[in-house]
Amino acid sequence: MKVNFDSNDEKLPDLIEKLISSLNEKNDQIKPKRLVNPTDLAKQIWQDIWSASGESPTNSLYSFVELFIFKYLSDLKILGQGLDFNHLMERYNYNLENPEDQALDYYANNIRPYIKKLFPEGNDNTTIINGSVFVNKEGYPDKRYSSVFKKVLTKFKNYGRLENIDFFP
Repeated sequence: MKVNFDSNDEKLPDLIEKLISSLNEKNDQIKPKRLVNPTDLAKQIWQDIWSASGESPTNSLYSFVELFIFKYLSDLKILGQGLDFNHLMERYNYNLENPEDQALDYYANNIRPYIKKLFPEGNDNTTIINGSVFVNKEGYPDKRYSSVFKKVLTKFKNYGRLENIDFFP
């Protein structure tokens, strides 16, 4: 590849991103982005939340969207250390009395408020972080759903990163 380096070139950030995402110690070729389509994952997770909670489909969808946003922001490295998906998953391995309750508690009391700051309520008092399955109306964790919370997070983990989503499959 031959490219003249011009720091004013508008295409330079895209080139650097391609290089970072492609090149490593095992690969010296620039690869096209691998698009992912998490539709099946979304259907499974929404169904898990809805089945377990008995909430209305709308409330279940709100909770799903909230967790999807959390995972997506984590994968894009927008959330800081200690507030990202991997850190939350590590909490399940801590030597705690009940790691499932503790992980949900950590999400509700630390991660969720941070994401709400990133996406504040609009003039109509709505926000994309308004799930009501894993937390109650006051924002406290609803520990009846700790195991479902872990099940959903595990599905996200097993799926992998939510980068380069194919918006038009």
